Amino acid sequence: MKQELEKCFGDLVSEFRVIHYIRPHFGRTVSAYSEQVKIGATERSLPDFVKWVCETNRFAHMPRLSAWRSVFGAGYQVRPMLRNMLYRNDVVADFFESVLGHVPIGWPIPPQVNVSLTASGITHVMRLQSQLRGKHPSLRHAIGYEFEERYSKLVGTIKDPIKLNSSIAKIFYLHYLKDAQECDKFLETPFLVNSLEMDAISYQRVGLDPSLPVDRKEVDSLISHLIELSNTENEKQMAKQIRQMRFARYLALSSTPSHCG
Repeated sequence: MKQELEKCFGDLVSEFRVIHYIRPHFGRTVSAYSEQVKIGATERSLPDFVKWVCETNRFAHMPRLSAWRSVFGAGYQVRPMLRNMLYRNDVVADFFESVLGHVPIGWPIPPQVNVSLTASGITHVMRLQSQLRGKHPSLRHAIGYEFEERYSKLVGTIKDPIKLNSSIAKIFYLHYLKDAQECDKFLETPFLVNSLEMDAISYQRVGLDPSLPVDRKEVDSLISHLIELSNTENEKQMAKQIRQMRFARYLALSSTPSHCG
């Protein structure tokens, strides 16, 4: 990588500064599972996904940290991706603080629009995506995100977090403990080990919560509407339209007085 960068930037590479945000192992895995189910990229159950993550060592941090440090040296900085450890509890504000030493005057804290699906939300989006098999990936992706946004409005503040049964959580903990320990030596803080230990306890429940906090009829209506959108001759164009509508809503939300200071 360093050789390729030097071809483009020459000696300026030595002045590069890279800030790498990493999430705790459990959180990274659960987030990835939610994302892949949402866009129709996997039909694995949560326990099977966790087993696959362990078998492939998919979310081991240390190999990546070592590789990036070898390229950028002292210019490579690792930051924890935990809200309570971020400046102003926001990753963008934390980035500004790390790079500039301050947050630009007048910069508004953005609305939290990318909220992960709850356990019941994943149960529902799996139902939706099972009926979109064979559709273009871009359409499944766009519809998954559309479902997430609309479902979060139905749920409101109700939370039913994703959980793992105790045996799977223990397998995950034991597999990633060494990686967490090595990373903490690299970071010179017990960030990942502490998170792994706390998450190993908090995630030990009964898998996807079977209780569904939203009226089933409302969700069925939402799913039916999205399936109707998928029944189009030009799936790629429909995917584009859905993304454009969602982006327009985001811009409208960002421009409201409450978000502009």
